[in-house]
Amino acid sequence: MTSHGVGYLLPIVLERHRSKRYCRGIHWVRGNGKFGNSTTPCLGTVMVFWRESLASGKGHVGFYVGEDDEAYQILGGNQSDKVCLMWLGKDRFRSALWTRTAFSLTSRVVQKDRDEGLSLNEA
Repeated sequence: MTSHGVGYLLPIVLERHRSKRYCRGIHWVRGNGKFGNSTTPCLGTVMVFWRESLASGKGHVGFYVGEDDEAYQILGGNQSDKVCLMWLGKDRFRSALWTRTAFSLTSRVVQKDRDEGLSLNEA
């Protein structure tokens, strides 16, 4: 796992938690235009997904770890109240971003064999 995203996000998350200014990750990542550049999913990219329904405004944000034909494996926080790996369907995918603080995109797609079901709600 590359550390550029964690190095960029962690100070922001800690500051928002300390100041009680919570934000919805999906809106912050895709809405402020300062986070990163749009890219194709590959190792280390920040992945944005919708949750419940596309119209709900709810979503999930995590790091790309790998994929199979139907789903992406995502490393994320607050997935069943823990940091863990989870499979999210490609039909819920919104965008992949590479942080602007990263020097270059030197990553790759990681094909995996999945032996577990898909997550339907990461809350």
